[in-house]
Amino acid sequence: MHSHSHRHRKHNRKRKTKRNINNILKICAVVAVVVAVVFLLKFIGDYNYDSDGAAASEEEDDDDDGQISFFNGRAYRLRDDVETVLLIGIDKYMDEINVPDDSYINSLQADFDVLLIIDKTNRKYDLLQISRDTMVPVRELGLNGVVVETKIEQLALSHTYGNGGKESCRNTVKSVEQLLFGVGIDHYIAFTMDVIPEVNDAAGGVKVLIEDDFSSVDPSLVIGEEVVLNGEQALEFVRARGSMSDPTNTARMKRHRVYMDGLMDAAAKKMEANSSWAAKTVLNVWDYITSDLLSGGLSDLAELLVKYERGDILTIKGETQTREFVEFYPDEDALKAQVIDLFYKPVAE
Repeated sequence: MHSHSHRHRKHNRKRKTKRNINNILKICAVVAVVVAVVFLLKFIGDYNYDSDGAAASEEEDDDDDGQISFFNGRAYRLRDDVETVLLIGIDKYMDEINVPDDSYINSLQADFDVLLIIDKTNRKYDLLQISRDTMVPVRELGLNGVVVETKIEQLALSHTYGNGGKESCRNTVKSVEQLLFGVGIDHYIAFTMDVIPEVNDAAGGVKVLIEDDFSSVDPSLVIGEEVVLNGEQALEFVRARGSMSDPTNTARMKRHRVYMDGLMDAAAKKMEANSSWAAKTVLNVWDYITSDLLSGGLSDLAELLVKYERGDILTIKGETQTREFVEFYPDEDALKAQVIDLFYKPVAE
């Protein structure tokens, strides 16, 4: 009798122990899921959208340290409802890039630099086009990514430091932030030349007016005619420079603006007709993109822009000088006024 009771209690203890272990495992699983979700949300950043497509707001710190700036005798506060994404076009195809992961210098340059500026309060966005030749502070990186020195160089060269991936993107972001008097940039999206033909054709081609002489590049692009570019033509349209009658980057930047307008029109029509177009297109070109956003964050961003009013493609005033290389020097006063207008609001008196 005693022996039977003892075995019964022992058996109960085993069952209780097994149940406790199962409960602990369940709790661990729940905790793991919660941690994973938090990590993903943090990784995606601020791209969480409500049902209307508006960016969901978060509580902001009221600390104004570094948020107040003075311009023409008036105080301004940095706006907290503006989101920025730096778009970086690399001058290579993906299969041309072979940089060791531990390298802190490469042969890549940031040929295309456009800052997407999203005004979440007014539900609109602008694009600030920045010349690759803009003279900016560039951090030169040495062993283990340590900053050796900072030099005033062309913006395009900021991407040559790092292994061509995220470190190079962050270096380009830092240069643009300093150009804009310390205004922070929230995210970056860098892409190789492979992206342009893919996205162009996914959008059904891009309609542009040919205003330059492409006879030495592609005779089918006849000056004065409006054409729908196919993928390879689109790449020539935005890339050609040295073989053109006007080989300056300024002329090429003008074509970039024409192409961006046409591409945004074509992409908007595709997204309005097909809700999965953005996600599918992003996945198709994901291997050619380096970003601090996940693919879902990029497609959400594209869908958001369709719902927002498109503003202007802005440029920076300044002077081009030709020395050993072409150098663009911004008009500092005009740029300060532009930065104040885009990123600040007057402090209430």
